[in-house]
Amino acid sequence: MEDGSGVRGDEELRRFAREHHVSYCIEREAPAAREHLGSTFEVQLFATHGEDRLEAPACPRCVELTRELTSFASELLALADAGERAEILPPTPVIYASTDPQGPDEVSLVLRVMAERAAPDGHLRRIEDGLKALGIPRR
Repeated sequence: MEDGSGVRGDEELRRFAREHHVSYCIEREAPAAREHLGSTFEVQLFATHGEDRLEAPACPRCVELTRELTSFASELLALADAGERAEILPPTPVIYASTDPQGPDEVSLVLRVMAERAAPDGHLRRIEDGLKALGIPRR
């Protein structure tokens, strides 16, 4: 349920994370790649669609799950108050093998977080704190 601002509540985000086995990893982007902006980090979110395998990268289920994961990421950035220093990169049509050998395939989405020189990982920390508060495990 939305709170009137267009943002779903924490419980609905937790439910989405549980149902789709959302997980994440963080990588620091190479300094030369974005030197003019300072340090950047990429937070990669992964999600599954139920317990079964996905057909192909652009199958309707993958497209819908990627759309839902994008919405989830937007709401996460809003809750973490990191929208000005983070962007959701356009999704690529790729299916990832689950980290669990018996698990379903996953889709992924990348958030690029630009660090401020005064507090290099302040926004990243808020995003990661938000993920942890929602019960989302780090890979």
